[in-house]
Amino acid sequence: QVFLITNFCIIDILCGPLDRQRTGFLTFSGIARLSWLVDLFGELNFKSATLEELKKQQYWKLTTHLHTKNSRPLIWIEERGPGLKRKKCINFQFKSDTVDHIPAVPNSPVGLFMQDLSLFAQKLAGQTPTEPSEKNRIMYCLGLADEIRVFCEQIPPN
Repeated sequence: QVFLITNFCIIDILCGPLDRQRTGFLTFSGIARLSWLVDLFGELNFKSATLEELKKQQYWKLTTHLHTKNSRPLIWIEERGPGLKRKKCINFQFKSDTVDHIPAVPNSPVGLFMQDLSLFAQKLAGQTPTEPSEKNRIMYCLGLADEIRVFCEQIPPN
């Protein structure tokens, strides 16, 4: 089943405080979410972004406006600050339906982090081949993250 975005999609990520000296710009610490959006919606075009930064409170909010290949708007909000619990809020509006929560996944004896770590270790050891398309997707996401970073560094923070 193919879903077509009609109006907009919003993904809002809330996480705890961020040490930018260690993790870098928000798009890089949030690269998993950006690659998730690319997995869901395909190639994305960067339109604009705003960065709200309250250094004393250790609070950052990045609002990024993207468009899909079909020029459908997509808004990605990444928020970091003390007291914010990890949370992923979505609002995908399609022609036929709206998705406002992520369905629960079945429990596994091994957590998602450990599954991902095992796969990563297998790839490093050459036990699992890395597809060229996966490498291209990763490089595309890193390029998109860098484009957002460069844009935000050119304008004074709010």
